[in-house]
This record gives sequence, structure tokens and C-alpha cells, in this order.
Amino acid sequence: MATLNECLLNEALYKIFQITGKRLTLKDEQKEAVKSLLSGRDVLAILPTGFGKSLIFQLFAIAKSIEATRASTSPGTVLVICPLDSIVKDQLTEAETYGLKAVSLSSSEMFEHMNDAPDVVFASAKAVSQKAFRESLKRTRNIHAIVIDESHTVETWTGKRNKKDKVFRSAYGELSILRSFCKKDTPFLALTATADKKTQGTIISLMSLHDPVKLLISPERKNLRISVTKCKKITIFGKLDWLIDLALEKGVNMPKTIIFCNMMNEMASVCNYLFLKMGKYIYYETADGVRSCIVGVYHSITWAATKKRLLASFKGSGDDTKIIIIASTALSMGVNFPDVHYVINWGPPRTLIDYHQEAGRAGCYRVASLKPFVPNVVPVEPLHDCWSNCCLNCKCSDGCSSSNLPFEKDLVSDQEAPQPLRKRDTTDQQRNDICDALTELKDKFKHHCPLEVH
Repeated sequence: MATLNECLLNEALYKIFQITGKRLTLKDEQKEAVKSLLSGRDVLAILPTGFGKSLIFQLFAIAKSIEATRASTSPGTVLVICPLDSIVKDQLTEAETYGLKAVSLSSSEMFEHMNDAPDVVFASAKAVSQKAFRESLKRTRNIHAIVIDESHTVETWTGKRNKKDKVFRSAYGELSILRSFCKKDTPFLALTATADKKTQGTIISLMSLHDPVKLLISPERKNLRISVTKCKKITIFGKLDWLIDLALEKGVNMPKTIIFCNMMNEMASVCNYLFLKMGKYIYYETADGVRSCIVGVYHSITWAATKKRLLASFKGSGDDTKIIIIASTALSMGVNFPDVHYVINWGPPRTLIDYHQEAGRAGCYRVASLKPFVPNVVPVEPLHDCWSNCCLNCKCSDGCSSSNLPFEKDLVSDQEAPQPLRKRDTTDQQRNDICDALTELKDKFKHHCPLEVH
């Protein structure tokens, strides 16, 4: 016999079907998360990119609305705390598609003066940490659940793995205080796609999760192939020439690419190199006859309107088309691009978790990324599966389908062979001038060091 929570979940799914005409098929982890929240349990859900994490709190909100209607009680609200505005905009649209009344808060005053309680409220950690917001939260006492999206950021943004002078956005570390302003047994839901064992412990501790239900799925993505190239400073920009050749050959039809950089000056340098090498071919003409650039730049302080336009262009729903995005780690969270083919890290990311987030932007037609997040790792011996382990060390039998990608053509020789010397043509007069100059230099320093001129 179905339990009360299972019945509520089924009714929520049926309500979505009535609104959208689509029958959603839930994964076991999604069902378990919703039912645990309905039982008042805290939940830590570490689920891969594209798994449908936001659907968990959306279904929970619908179920609580149905429950309130049935009991003739005032409806409550699910409070969702997001680290980035770009995440909120997509989730607002999605929630409204399912018939939920969803709003985004930029200040505590908005929350305090709402006439009708929304089903879902999205807010930043900074907004909810304000005293006025907490006071209004205490007066309402009608929060069904608190959701912390991209919860792995509590570790980075509260300085748990950084020195004190590098701690920033510490408001994310104060979110556990919100529990004291809500009614007893209000559940917390911590969502993320990326958290190793240590990070899980940090999330549970900082969020004060009480005996949480843990839902963990390995982020293994078998359709991602990772290559590492050791570069010298003088030749590093040349490692982008394969991408430039591809862009010149295919134009707007080339595979979509994200280049992640750690610092703003690196983003500027990469952007300048692409413009310098591609020249006028970095532009194309849209259907409306407008001259548009295939390269875009995205970081945390990009103007909101520009961010919105860039994301739409990269997803293919804007007025123009962006094929290459040069970005900071701000683009690695909460935004799904279904057709990114290449991800380039311009230098190693600051943490392994950042790397996993950034690598996960590629190949979102689901499928191993990094083995370190899997508790039981199978040894990489024998070297037989070049796609799972290392293509360069492939020892497969004849008929292996492995082939080098554009950026791997000179990967081995680049590291083993010396760089070719630069040569230039000179006249006899120029060579004589050089010899005369060196002879003069020799006479000047003959008492200090030997110098042979040939």
C-alpha cells in the first residue's frame, strides 16, 4: 500500500501532467529525496549534472501546496538559496512552467511585503543573511523547506580550504542560522553535482544537517576524454591554433567550445590572441544582415544583460550565435549546455572540484569524468581500454578505434622533441656587421671573460 508521502508525490506528478501534458518519469534518487523531505528529513543529494536536481524541490513544493489545499491551511514557501543569478533565471522559468508561483528576491523588503506567499522563493546568501530578512522570516514561520543549491561552494566560499585572507562570500557559511528562524523540523536540502568525502563532511557541518539522508551517484562520465598538454610560456598560445583552424574552416558550424581561465588577465590574453589570429573571420553575418562575433566573454562581473544575451546565444536561442566562450568558473555552475564539445582549461583550476564542475560542461548528453570521486577505483592495469584510461599509452590489439583529436596531434613529440630553432635569411653585409660587433665586444671584455668569434 502506498504511503501518504508516495500519494502526495504521485498527485504532484499528475498535476504537472495536467499543466504541461508531459508524464515525468522519476529516478529512484529523486523519489527518495522528495519523500524524505515530506517526512521532515534533511537530505544531502550529490547527483550528476543533468540529473534533474531542481525537480526535487519543485515536486516537493507542489506536494506541499496540494497538502495545504486539502487541509484548508495557508500555503507555505520553499526557500531556495543560489550562489549565482544566472542559475536563478533558468530555474524561475522552469518552476513557472510547472504551475508554481516563483519569485526572486534581491532584498529583504520584497519578502516582507509580499501579499500572497509564493510557492518558491529564490534568494542569494547575502540577501538572506541580512537582519531584516531574518526578522521577516521569523514572523512568517511558514517555510516548508530550505534548499541550498550548489552546496559544494560552502567549502570554497567560507575558506575551509583557503587561507583567511582569501575567504570571500562568507555569507554562505552562515546559512545554518536560518534553521533557528523556521518552525521545528523544517528540512534542509543540500544539492550539488560535485562533492568528495571531505566536502560532504564540510557541507553537513556548516549547514547543520541532522542525520541527513545521503543520495550519492558517481559523477562518472564515460563520454569525456581528457588530454593534458605541458606548455612553455613562449608556445602556450600556439596550443589554441587547432581551435582557430577549426573555426576558420567551419565557422558557426564548428563544435561549441568553452575556455576556462582562472584570472581576468588570462581571459583578456586568450581573447586578444583569438582576435589577432582570426582577424575579420571571427565575425559572421546573421540572417538579419548584422555583423556578429562568434567569440564571447563571461565572468562574474559581466553585466547582467550581457550575461543573459551570451547564455541565450550559446544555447542557440539568441539573436546571434556564440561558438567559443572564454569564461571564469562562474560559467561552471548551474547552467546546462547540451551541445558543448570541447572544454579547455587555461591552466589547472584552483581545486579538483572546480575542475570537475568545468569539465562537466562538456558532453551533457550524459556519460566519466574523474575517478577520484568514485570510492572503489579499478586499477588502470592492464592498459587495454584506451578510451577509459589513456589513449597515448594504448596497448589494444589491432583494430583499435582510437584516434588523436585535433589538439593531440603533436602531444607526444611536443614534450619529447626539442623546439625547432628560429631562422632568418641574412645578407653577407649583415653577417659581417654582426662579426664586427662581436669582435668589438670581445676586445672590450677580453680581460674579464673569454669570447670566441667564428
